[in-house]
Amino acid sequence: MKYGEYFKAKRIQKNITLTKAAQLLNISSSYLSSIENGSRPAPSFALQQKMADILDLTPKQRYCLYDLAAESRPHPVLADDLNEYICRNTAIRNILRYAMECHLSQKDWETIHKHIKRNYLF
Repeated sequence: MKYGEYFKAKRIQKNITLTKAAQLLNISSSYLSSIENGSRPAPSFALQQKMADILDLTPKQRYCLYDLAAESRPHPVLADDLNEYICRNTAIRNILRYAMECHLSQKDWETIHKHIKRNYLF
């Protein structure tokens, strides 16, 4: 699924019309329509956050929206929320580089993920 398709599906689930969503986002209906139909790329991170807010997305749904925005870019990029977090935290960059040097497998990352979830519930 693409960014615009995901947003549109969630908007429809919440019974919010395109016109109403555009008004809430302070953008034109035609601009929002072009995002939804994929003729425009995912918008700025600030607008992505507003879009998630008006749909009252769960954290997991929000992360999906941000990841889809990153995937819509022509070159590999991180989702903006992750990019901000990683850029502010030297330890994360060090850990990621060390993990890259160690060639961690998908299974290794899943083990790390399980450990974090088990020990740091939110």
